[in-house]
Amino acid sequence: DPHDPYRPYPPYDTLYADAARNNRQEKDGKAVLKVIADPLLRHMGSPMPTREELLKAKLDPEAYVAHDRDWYDGSVRGMDAEIGRILYSTWLFPFEVTSILLTIAVIGAVVLARRKFS
Repeated sequence: DPHDPYRPYPPYDTLYADAARNNRQEKDGKAVLKVIADPLLRHMGSPMPTREELLKAKLDPEAYVAHDRDWYDGSVRGMDAEIGRILYSTWLFPFEVTSILLTIAVIGAVVLARRKFS
């Protein structure tokens, strides 16, 4: 799970979210900071306003949340791609060796379980 603030790198920054809206979203985030009552939610990586606070800041709650969700989805997709890249480049050999050892262990367990002891 990516953590706040979400900053997906290209091409994932535009995969779900509209790139033209990014600057506007950052400005809206700064504007809504002034009306967030809870100090904990105000000082998170990015603001976490309630619907009422978004309306108080004269922002469209649906558009604000939709862009934030899309930005988050881009971050998740970028993180998944990065994990896959690392797994199949840096860790491919250890991963394959582990899978072979586990397969041998399962076969050995089956053979021992089927053996009749006297």
